[in-house]
Amino acid sequence: MRFSEMLDRKAEEIEQPPLLPPGIYTVQWTQPAEQDSIDSQKTGKTYDRLTFVGQIVSAVEVDEDELAEFGNVQGTSVRYNFLFSTAEEDENKAAAQLNRLKGFLQQLGVFEEGMTLSEGLANAVGASCLVEIAHRIDGDSTYVEIKRTFADE
Repeated sequence: MRFSEMLDRKAEEIEQPPLLPPGIYTVQWTQPAEQDSIDSQKTGKTYDRLTFVGQIVSAVEVDEDELAEFGNVQGTSVRYNFLFSTAEEDENKAAAQLNRLKGFLQQLGVFEEGMTLSEGLANAVGASCLVEIAHRIDGDSTYVEIKRTFADE
């Protein structure tokens, strides 16, 4: 169905589709990491954000009933973010995020001793790992997010 055909739908006809079920999936990272900056209304600070975009290859450990309700998960897009505060007083937090990023790239098997971070990021395209998907509730909304990642051995 084309978007132009959807414009005649009434509000009561539009429902939230099932969310990607929580569990463990194999994800392949399909694009170069995207870099941008965001301003947080909550903290009043600016953050440099690094976003990895990937696609689910397969479900590894997920409730079968929830999978059946969702449908085919293969090819479902997921995003994994790293936030680096630009505030000087958050230098330790930025260092912790950098170490988390290093660990992620090592789990992908693309970041080794002697390499620059730029080289590791470039090598991430096409690599895969296991991810644990969780649901996060924020007010009336529920979001799908990556809780943790680990090497696909």
